[in-house]
Amino acid sequence: MQIHQFGPVELAAFAFEPDPVSNAPIPAHVVAAVSLASDRSATLLDACVVSVDDAGGARVHEYETIRERHGLPALALAAIGVRAEADALELAAGLPPGWSALVAAFEETWLRGISGAVESAGGRVLADVRIPAAVVNEIAELATDKG
Repeated sequence: MQIHQFGPVELAAFAFEPDPVSNAPIPAHVVAAVSLASDRSATLLDACVVSVDDAGGARVHEYETIRERHGLPALALAAIGVRAEADALELAAGLPPGWSALVAAFEETWLRGISGAVESAGGRVLADVRIPAAVVNEIAELATDKG
């Protein structure tokens, strides 16, 4: 069975209004939660911050640069550079002026062995679809209400 170095990767973007007190683009407790997400089911590969200036121009900053400037927690990034700047800008498109987004690339580590086994057997991973948490929770609530 072939084991790949990485399983499927998901990009997630989390948007925030500027904090008037700390002026940090991303709340420290959110960074801490992202860091805790790395375990046997997911691995945090890369992260950046997209900021939008007052004129609406977006700029990508490496996480480490923002971390040092604002005293945010360190992140253990397993594959810096796996996330493209264009992807980060696309995910953060439409942010209002002054807002920022933390863009994180997570490997679906639990799928690494499965995808290798499928390919070793002559198959291929046909789809890996993400359903946003808000949608899943809404559907679950509707199902509970009907039950």
